[in-house]
Amino acid sequence: MRTQAPRALSALSALSALLPLSAHAASFDCAKAKSPAERLICATPALGALDERLAAAYKGVSGALSAPQRAALKEGQRSWLRAWPRSCSADPRAKTPPLGAEAVTCAQERYEERLRDLGLTRGLGGAFTVYTLAYYSALPGATAEEIGTEAGVGAVARHAIRAPQVSEEGLAGDALALAKAANAWLAPTAQELNALKGNGGETALTVTLTAATPALWRAAVSREEMYFGAAHEADSSEFRWFWTAQRRPLVAADVFGAPGWEATLAQLTFGALKASIPDELDLSGAQSPDFVKLVSDPRAWDLTRAGLRLYFNPYEVASYAAGPQEALVPWAALDALLTPSFKEARRALP
Repeated sequence: MRTQAPRALSALSALSALLPLSAHAASFDCAKAKSPAERLICATPALGALDERLAAAYKGVSGALSAPQRAALKEGQRSWLRAWPRSCSADPRAKTPPLGAEAVTCAQERYEERLRDLGLTRGLGGAFTVYTLAYYSALPGATAEEIGTEAGVGAVARHAIRAPQVSEEGLAGDALALAKAANAWLAPTAQELNALKGNGGETALTVTLTAATPALWRAAVSREEMYFGAAHEADSSEFRWFWTAQRRPLVAADVFGAPGWEATLAQLTFGALKASIPDELDLSGAQSPDFVKLVSDPRAWDLTRAGLRLYFNPYEVASYAAGPQEALVPWAALDALLTPSFKEARRALP
């Protein structure tokens, strides 16, 4: 995930000021190009073409959104316009970052990344138009003095947050209320947005809609984190579920209604883990408070047709070297603990 920004100044970026900027197409007037990034785009046909594609994609998404959503999309686009030149810079601490030796390749990668984030799909059972709201930042990386070691020092700390949103344009009544509730469920939290301000490493948060039934919607959340000076990445995953009838995120009480379900689920999950990774399991016992809390958290739950699949990130139940772990508890073993409404809803689970 981590990338190193080039430190040497590019001959291309130095020469680009001498090139006829109007020679190549771009989404803006190259005769008025001033910044190193604008000059590079105008001097490079491939980048000019990408810039035009990006402008068209942005216009297409923006035109399908409500006014407040267009404003949020614009804010995300502005964050990308600030971030990509700094991420490709030879001196990311400069007020106007000069472009580095790999500027063209770097810019192409950033444009293609942004193009992947701009698009419209029919999602959530085909009932809604879904798009991605993304925010980006690129900050001067931590210095060796700040982290106490040269290992893993990066010139630039890149951050990205990507979350799907449901277009509210043209919706009314129950459909609009459901879309607004789903958007609040999918949107990044203030704490997650705060990660865009960090310069001690690189982070990426990606929320993806992965399944939709009439009763339940599922989103997978992936976090990639690489901190300068760390021995390895600290990646993690979780699930988010949305109860459509209630227009709110699913909570444990929506699934389990019997007293003491936490202890029973912990016992069954511990047994499944012990059977699959007997030599790697790093737990004091099925009823340890930390383990019971872990398995009782819906963020660890993947509700499947076969049963409750629990997902554990590295270090949660085993060593980092063992990697993430999973345990499947069949619904038959949990049937007496489930709520009537969930028993009905799980019939349509993927």
